[in-house]
Amino acid sequence: MEEFKRVHFRAAHGMPFPAVRTLSPAEASEVARRLRTLLNLRPDSGGLQLVCALDEMEETIADVNAEDSDFALDTILGKSAVREAKVMINWYRFDEIDEVEFDVLVAFFSDFWYPGADDIDVFDASLSWIISVRHDGTVKRLLTDTTTG
Repeated sequence: MEEFKRVHFRAAHGMPFPAVRTLSPAEASEVARRLRTLLNLRPDSGGLQLVCALDEMEETIADVNAEDSDFALDTILGKSAVREAKVMINWYRFDEIDEVEFDVLVAFFSDFWYPGADDIDVFDASLSWIISVRHDGTVKRLLTDTTTG
């Protein structure tokens, strides 16, 4: 995540940005490898191919726009579908990934995702679901019933 978002957060909320852990390059590479397997891509597929394949497989959630004032990330999935307290955010091509508490992401979503600028993918460690929020507010999802090792 870009540093300017932390600066904006402090100015807007009068407190430091919530705890976010950036995955190491090795951890991000492992997530990308598992996702390639899940999406049946070749092991040597690049990050752009991975992002494009995910976009093609996801379904657009009708009548939902992340730019709407009543948008709530947790209602897209339903709180019960989140098995883990922490989720991950892909910022680029599954090579820049942060881990954050799901409740923090929900509460401060507009401080993480900037309309017009960010395309993000939010997912759990098991890759059982992925929610993608595009720069124009389009929200897509992929629900899987299998996990990859």
